[in-house]
Amino acid sequence: MQLYYGKEVKNYNNLRKFPKATRSSFSPNLPGATTIDFSLNDVLREYPGVNEADYRNPAIAIRHQDGSTVTNFKFDSYVINEGKPELSELPSTYETDEYQSETLSIVLKDDFSKLSLTLNYTIFESLPVITRSVKVENTGESAVQIEKIASLSLDFPAQDFEFTKIIKNSFFMAIFIA
Repeated sequence: MQLYYGKEVKNYNNLRKFPKATRSSFSPNLPGATTIDFSLNDVLREYPGVNEADYRNPAIAIRHQDGSTVTNFKFDSYVINEGKPELSELPSTYETDEYQSETLSIVLKDDFSKLSLTLNYTIFESLPVITRSVKVENTGESAVQIEKIASLSLDFPAQDFEFTKIIKNSFFMAIFIA
């Protein structure tokens, strides 16, 4: 869950607490919930999937051999490495002597489908940049079809934004309007 993207934060005051307890009547409860003050549909989610009680666009959609699309990726592990993973055959940033980087890799696993999802976040020491990439690995014996995969799913609290779409590159850019 992201709380903030923007300029460097010098002092964090912990005022933007999530999840918020503002529920829509259409937001389902999580399995085993004893209260109705939390739903995945109300959380600024880092990497949502399909059929997870969240009605926003998913970052990943997998179709299994039986036709189902349910995934349940859960945190497994993380590692922090020097440098940036190479993305063969894809345009991407890269590390140089001048621009050193460090990468946080978060591994999520779906025990049912035997899929592993690695979310990579790279920061550069001297640049105000976060790069993202995603890697899916099928460790099971059944084939799956990836219907959608994105390196980023970004939710913002309700504010006024202007969205610009550059069709040539299919690149989306959000500009905050104060």
